Amino acid sequence: KEYFISGRNLQIADFLIKEKSFKKENLVEIEKGHYINPSLIKTYQGPDKYAWRMSGYDAQHSGYYPFPLYPPLNFKWIKNWEGSGAQITEVSGCIAHDMLFLPDPPHDLNVICAFDIKTGEILWERVVTANAMTSGLCEGDSILFVGTWIGFTPDSDTTFYALDPFTGNLKWAKILRSIQYQPVVVDTFVYVRRSGGNICLFTYRGKFLWSVSSDGFYSPAYYNERIYHAYPNNVLNAIDALTGNPLWNFEAPFEIGELSIHDNKVFFFAYDTLFGVNLFSGIPQLKIIGFPILWIPVHFYNKKIWVSHGEYGAGDTIFSRLKCFDSRTGDLYFDIYLSPKDTNGGGTISPLFTKNGVGWLANVDYIYVFNSLNGIVFDTTLLPEFPTCEPSHYFPIIYKNYYIYAHRDLLCIYQADTVIPDTNQPDTNYVFKFYPYFSLGNLYLYLSLPEQDEISLKLYDVSGRKAQDIYNGFLSKGEHIFNISSKKLFSGIYFSYLKTENYKKISKIAFIKVLK
Repeated sequence: KEYFISGRNLQIADFLIKEKSFKKENLVEIEKGHYINPSLIKTYQGPDKYAWRMSGYDAQHSGYYPFPLYPPLNFKWIKNWEGSGAQITEVSGCIAHDMLFLPDPPHDLNVICAFDIKTGEILWERVVTANAMTSGLCEGDSILFVGTWIGFTPDSDTTFYALDPFTGNLKWAKILRSIQYQPVVVDTFVYVRRSGGNICLFTYRGKFLWSVSSDGFYSPAYYNERIYHAYPNNVLNAIDALTGNPLWNFEAPFEIGELSIHDNKVFFFAYDTLFGVNLFSGIPQLKIIGFPILWIPVHFYNKKIWVSHGEYGAGDTIFSRLKCFDSRTGDLYFDIYLSPKDTNGGGTISPLFTKNGVGWLANVDYIYVFNSLNGIVFDTTLLPEFPTCEPSHYFPIIYKNYYIYAHRDLLCIYQADTVIPDTNQPDTNYVFKFYPYFSLGNLYLYLSLPEQDEISLKLYDVSGRKAQDIYNGFLSKGEHIFNISSKKLFSGIYFSYLKTENYKKISKIAFIKVLK
């Protein structure tokens, strides 16, 4: 069912479609009780469920990727535009069907490309009017939306494109002045923020429905048939997503930054203060002060807000600082300083979260992987050395088992060693994995059980001596993470032994202990 847009839902969502189009003879039943109208929509039989379709992954800009990803990260390929002024920092992209959609600077900023995520090869490219600044994908992955910025004659240049993502062929295009920020794609609609102060709504077929005045420098956010945006730039507005009619507004003391939605609140920074405003009433429910001046989005996991920023320390060293708050009360859970490789290597971008609560945070030096339950960093990946210090809040992007990082003039692709199967799908296998392969303190074990069971988990060294009892007792069906102290472990080969009533498994572990 996730692969199709219901004709009955489309009747409500797309203003172009008239009631008579839904006569029984016009519909095709693809499964019992589920119809489509093939003359009005293009259906795609196998959409990429792993697709990263817009900024922050979804229309709420939540930064949560609902599939598992685990370290270690292995380097795959890199695009280096050092000194070219490529400004990938300002570009937002998307990815599906193993294709990453970005421009190829420095001289081809007005060319949108489809990069093969496995090799970096350009599969197709298309010249557009001006600098390709943003791209987004429709729900069925059959339309690639591309926005361009600047243009020589903005009132007559085509600046917004709907392309076939598999070929780059044009479907339709619009003259909208500069489109610098990523479109928000929901159901059968695309919401486009253009320079000059408007949000415009189009159907997938390019029919214009309405526009409303809008300010600020970022994309709107969507939730539950409402669009949230700034107008003027210090006033948060909620409007009906289908009609554009105003619902409520909230005046902030300063200009509003990037929006993100979680826990029935829309969050944003206004100068040095983080606000959480109720989605339905417009009443502020959370206010946390004391930050540096920030405009970045905040991201979430499990009723927690995560904020990251750079901070100067002794000797002008730039540290990365990660803070975690309760999204309901504002209480502080963690305040973590991450030391840089060198004095200028700090700063940071917003953290992302993958299924099972694994957090991913990058600065100029490292990619840090941490546990959202306790804030402990359990894996790091050293990034390529680069002279600039301008990270992008549009990156990283996570896709399948790829981690896609960018700052200033650098695009770097990593691949995790595995993607653990989605346990929402039928699974009769036991998934069993240790990470990281090296550690300053703790070792973690991931275990997925296909059914509830009594289990025994033990760790043995290469000589066969028991090194540690990990767990003995009853466990429920699903995913479990165990924290194993590595203080008494030495670098070397270990064997984990999992035993249940009807199952036994021995796994080999190569463990390297890193000394501080």
